[in-house]
Amino acid sequence: MGDFITQLFIFPFFMVFVRLGAMMMVMPAVSDGAVSPRIRLLAGLSIAFLMYPALIDKIPDVPDSTPVMIVMVLGEILIGVMMAIGARLFLATMALAGDMISFMSGFQAATLFDPRLGGMSTAPATFLTIMASLLVFATGLHLWMLQAVFESYDVLPIGQIPPMGDALASIVNLLGAIYVIGVKLAAPVVTVGFLTYMGFGLLNRLVPQVQAFFIALPLTLSLGLFVLGVSLASMVTLFSDEVFNYAILFTQTQP
Repeated sequence: MGDFITQLFIFPFFMVFVRLGAMMMVMPAVSDGAVSPRIRLLAGLSIAFLMYPALIDKIPDVPDSTPVMIVMVLGEILIGVMMAIGARLFLATMALAGDMISFMSGFQAATLFDPRLGGMSTAPATFLTIMASLLVFATGLHLWMLQAVFESYDVLPIGQIPPMGDALASIVNLLGAIYVIGVKLAAPVVTVGFLTYMGFGLLNRLVPQVQAFFIALPLTLSLGLFVLGVSLASMVTLFSDEVFNYAILFTQTQP
């Protein structure tokens, strides 16, 4: 009776939870430090409980040896992490854009607690990363990732090693794209800040008696906040478009 229950319920449920739980531990927004581990655990168990009846025919039998079981579990963890790491890395574009905005607007010293990272970060970077976490749910990226977990068993069955070469190549390409997209997001504020500093630099050369630094700092802060507010809608649109162009590739399985 115990073997029947294990084969029918415990083992299939556990294997689904391992892949899903590994994905949720890396999934953007859900894996942030501000989210309680108990909430993530409860959400993972609940979703795995709903998924496993539809996937039970794709779950192999309980292995006879412990080493085989360990290899299967490690493979499931690896697959789950691979499916979410691209979207997780992609949120670094907002942090990069926020740091560039801070540098060009004089916000380097304005640090705040970042609940996502559990540490201190500049005010624009903290604001943009929190907004990016919100966009994960607003754009439905979390639903795409859950759907990808469900469909991944057709392409990556339990016990099969994922194609690491293709995954690593995709991550390298994504890391290069992150910097390009980060510059695009911060371009309006960076451009205005550069022109402002250049103008005050010329003023300081023409009229050395003028204390350009004390005049430029409040003006740069004001212009940076103004341009950030004006361009925020465009930044959100660009980020949302790029999410579905890049990060979603890590959450879709192709036959």
